[in-house]
Amino acid sequence: MALKPQDVLLTLKLTTLPSRQILKTDSDLSPLIFKSNDEASWSFSEIGISLGLSKGEAHGSFRRALAANFIQIEGTDASVNRKRFLEFLVYGLASSFYPIRGPVGRGLPTGFWASPLDKKRRPGSSSIPLVWAVPEKSGLLTGETLIPLYPTVPAIAERNGKMYELLVLVDAVRVSSGRDREVAVGMLGSRLIPAEGV
Repeated sequence: MALKPQDVLLTLKLTTLPSRQILKTDSDLSPLIFKSNDEASWSFSEIGISLGLSKGEAHGSFRRALAANFIQIEGTDASVNRKRFLEFLVYGLASSFYPIRGPVGRGLPTGFWASPLDKKRRPGSSSIPLVWAVPEKSGLLTGETLIPLYPTVPAIAERNGKMYELLVLVDAVRVSSGRDREVAVGMLGSRLIPAEGV
């Protein structure tokens, strides 16, 4: 069972939900709801819809993320294995879903041209922005296009600020090298594995 880019999206989404949440599953590990300590809950299909995935795609992503050990199950409780997931993002993502750059176009900024990395851009680094192509929108940056990890990424980024920042960091890890990559990895790690531990 090979990983797909939407599996990364689903796992990233699960990390953005409020802390100490548990995905309740039924006996055959079909996810039912994601519930937090404050009793807020989201149906699994709602999480899939927020990512632009069908219910079947979301379920398949959950199963593949589980097989990759990005999600761990204890009884009927499931949680994101944040250390394992971060390890994959840092060491496996760029090889599994290598970045594909395109021509200059208009789009949403990513990498070191978007928050939270835009303030970390070093003088002398590339002056050409990196963007996800979204030609039908106005008021966007013109720059070198990067094919997003999954086609729904620009729409997700426009709707969800936390996901946008995580996706920007993931792209920076995929496309950067040297010190820039170290900065992106550090920021991604601090978001996925908060200081108080997970």
